[in-house]
Amino acid sequence: MEYNGTGIPAPSPEIAKKIGELKNVGNTKFRNRHFNDAITKYTEALTFSNQRPPWDSGQLIAEESSVLLCNRVACFLEVEKYREAYWDTEVVVRLKRNWGKGYFRRGKALIGMGCYKEAVESLELAHVFDPTGQEIKTALESAKKML
Repeated sequence: MEYNGTGIPAPSPEIAKKIGELKNVGNTKFRNRHFNDAITKYTEALTFSNQRPPWDSGQLIAEESSVLLCNRVACFLEVEKYREAYWDTEVVVRLKRNWGKGYFRRGKALIGMGCYKEAVESLELAHVFDPTGQEIKTALESAKKML
């Protein structure tokens, strides 16, 4: 175990490496449109992240988990598992409150579930946090037309 000068052990490089490897495999599976396989890899990576020891930084775990969850949401959206996508985005927006991508993907999940008013609200938040995101603007305009 390595220490970082604060008396607290440094985060495990082995765990970080394993999480990174699984995330990279998930990203490759996503690019190749093997969405269910990608979901599995992101879930495995999340399992490793959640097994970090309690002295690891909560910020590190939150950052890691929010990215992995958001990637898994992208897969869920592709396979039309909108409820699963929605629940993952609920965690994402709690972990990273000012990240437009989390609100954007939550909006897309809500559209898939037919919850257009809530989708517009989520997409408006996405736009606040990422005002230059063209994909967000397009989704917001589309969702408003569905009201």
